[in-house]
Amino acid sequence: MKPFRFSLAALRTLRERQEKSAQEKLASTMIGRQRAAEALNALDRELTAARLDWQQHAAAGCAAAQLAQQQMHCAWLDTRCRQAEQALSNAERAVQSARNELVHAQRERELLERLYERQKIAFDRALSLAEQKELDDLVSGRFGLNTLRQLA
Repeated sequence: MKPFRFSLAALRTLRERQEKSAQEKLASTMIGRQRAAEALNALDRELTAARLDWQQHAAAGCAAAQLAQQQMHCAWLDTRCRQAEQALSNAERAVQSARNELVHAQRERELLERLYERQKIAFDRALSLAEQKELDDLVSGRFGLNTLRQLA
């Protein structure tokens, strides 16, 4: 009997590659999200320190021009924090999208794996039946010869 051959082997290989690609994309987007979170945390710490510095200078009675300059710096840092929050939000959406792609790719691959298993089981069953038939034919042939010899 012919060896087992999965009729959709090429598609199976393609689905495995798609799943691997989706895994790599997810890993990449998660790294991007981590970097965006770290950048936001750094800016938040810098803004907190700048505001504290401004409060200390205001309490110490420093020049209004210097306070205005520090306040503008705080406003600039606040704008950068909002931009970093937006970047983190975008990174979160990218991670979610990559997760969805991975789940879809896994489902597609698993579907083909189940089909492969069913075809393999059917092939093995047919092979077993063919082998059993051959054995039955051999056995019945031998008994047939022995019976003829005894009669002769």
